[in-house]
Amino acid sequence: MTQKDTLAKNEEDDFAAPEWLIQKLQLAGDYQAFKSDDQPTLSEQYRARVREIKETLDKLRAEREKIGFWPVPIGAYVQDMAREANLSLRSTLIWLGISDIHRPDPQSARGFARLGIELGFSLSETLAQIRVAIARSFGGFPIIPFSARFREGASGQNDLQACMSNLRVVEATYDQPILHDLRLIEAEVRAVYQQESQ
Repeated sequence: MTQKDTLAKNEEDDFAAPEWLIQKLQLAGDYQAFKSDDQPTLSEQYRARVREIKETLDKLRAEREKIGFWPVPIGAYVQDMAREANLSLRSTLIWLGISDIHRPDPQSARGFARLGIELGFSLSETLAQIRVAIARSFGGFPIIPFSARFREGASGQNDLQACMSNLRVVEATYDQPILHDLRLIEAEVRAVYQQESQ
């Protein structure tokens, strides 16, 4: 059999996509496009998606530079910035591996770390906003709207220090399983930031 024959035979074989790929495409809303013959090539779709994600992250970073640190859950912070900039987060969150922006967990911790890095958060700011999200999910952390911050003219660094102090008090009340998950999340986030700095 010649190389030409082998290529022709391989082109005739039915391609069965692996189950993990089908699940990811379904999650991304691209499964129908993947199955359809009349869609643009995958590379065109890929390039468009990458451009969309890059533009989203650039615009979010610009919004973040205007706002600075604010002690709210990371999901609320990012969603408020996206709303302000009229952006969709869907593709970006899928790319980062974040299934629920409001519920950081050990499985999505690396995605939250990459999000923090992309938006220009320091390690302390990323950890604080993740910790606020966890505290808030248990009703243990008050949230002050963004608009109140601008009326107060508060400093981002003072906000971070006050936030960390409040979090230590709230976290002292956590049950062991919650603390365990929090420590796993922190370790994953720290590892990503450490890799980034090398």
